Amino acid sequence: MTPRERLLCALNHKRADRVPFEFDFTPPLYEVFKKKTGSDSPFEYFDMDIKKIGLNPTRLNADFTRYFGELPKGVSFDEWGVGHLPSGLYHFDAMLPPLANKSLEVLENYPFPDVNEDYRFEGLDDIIEDIHNRGYAVAFCSVLSIFETSWYLRGMENLLIDMLEENEFATLGKDGGLILAPTHVLT
Repeated sequence: MTPRERLLCALNHKRADRVPFEFDFTPPLYEVFKKKTGSDSPFEYFDMDIKKIGLNPTRLNADFTRYFGELPKGVSFDEWGVGHLPSGLYHFDAMLPPLANKSLEVLENYPFPDVNEDYRFEGLDDIIEDIHNRGYAVAFCSVLSIFETSWYLRGMENLLIDMLEENEFATLGKDGGLILAPTHVLT
């Protein structure tokens, strides 16, 4: 049974030869994995059933430091402008929300990533076909849902207060704003 057949059986509530699986490492744990196994591919090393793919990297080059005051050493930014500070092997990074305590005007002019641009999807059909030809299932991973994206950008407390008070920060864009879905299995 191929990994893709295994997953399709499970999704259709049929008996498979084993439970299909996939998992991720935090970046520091990934480094430990590489050092201990000599492999740079957990997917291949553990013969996982589902291969995750995502959008091609953004070509935008935004300076997100202007949304923060003084930053600690070691901060990196994702394409959403969320600051990440490494915190350890088995835990998420400390996240620094760029829109915490910011005005609606700042939100309206914020440099959001270009997730809908055609170049972000270039070549994905060929990648999916290759993975399928090797017998694996494919999951598209956009990493964040609209709630998580909002939480990471605004900060949990601010976001919850925004929603409670029906603040414009929580309602802006509800009639056509950007919505990302969590991981979707494409099989």
